[in-house]
Amino acid sequence: MVEHAIRGFASPFSTEILREQLPHRFVQPKFKLCNGTTDPYNHILAFRHSMALYELYDGLMCHLFPSGLEGAALTWFYLLPPVSIRTFEDLRIIFAEHFIYSRRRKKDLGDLMKI
Repeated sequence: MVEHAIRGFASPFSTEILREQLPHRFVQPKFKLCNGTTDPYNHILAFRHSMALYELYDGLMCHLFPSGLEGAALTWFYLLPPVSIRTFEDLRIIFAEHFIYSRRRKKDLGDLMKI
């Protein structure tokens, strides 16, 4: 199913995002890869940090976000419905919601009492 979906891939990005041009002299930074098993919020923070100079370029942020994905996270991206992403905020929210269970929960006093 995944292979079929990737072969017939239609971009999840809106027309506005697809039309956005690269900034003059843009050089893509290197991203730490996320495979979907780590905290999605940490990945988003690291991505935004790498893209700090370009955060106002919403389309660029969307286009480059998948460059920091691999494995299950990249497969998830390729399975998004066509034209379902209109802003980086949309992408950030659905990514975080989908991978929220990969986030480690902090232990509290109640957890210690169970021991």
